[in-house]
Amino acid sequence: MHRCLTGFERLTASDAAVVIEVASPWSQARDRIHKKGEYAQAGIPHYLIVQCDEAGAVSVEHYALVDAERSYSATSTTHRDRDVFAIDMSTPFSVQVLWQALETAPRD
Repeated sequence: MHRCLTGFERLTASDAAVVIEVASPWSQARDRIHKKGEYAQAGIPHYLIVQCDEAGAVSVEHYALVDAERSYSATSTTHRDRDVFAIDMSTPFSVQVLWQALETAPRD
């Protein structure tokens, strides 16, 4: 999700307000280390990493930018078997997402 742009502005990473990464087994290091660092350096305020299994999302990690350091601080981690909402954010906007919305297949 990014800030509103005028008709002639070019979208850049610093325009993003929230980046949500769906992690895959082969991109764990890239998502958790490289991309997280790149997004922090670009000034993206919120970074979420979604872990999935064959039924859908299992956990969501939420990181918020620490401006002075241009690094992320962990703000929350939600788990499918513990929390009602997969995503429950109030900043930079209010949004709540139920786990069912992130299912790819029925759970047993």
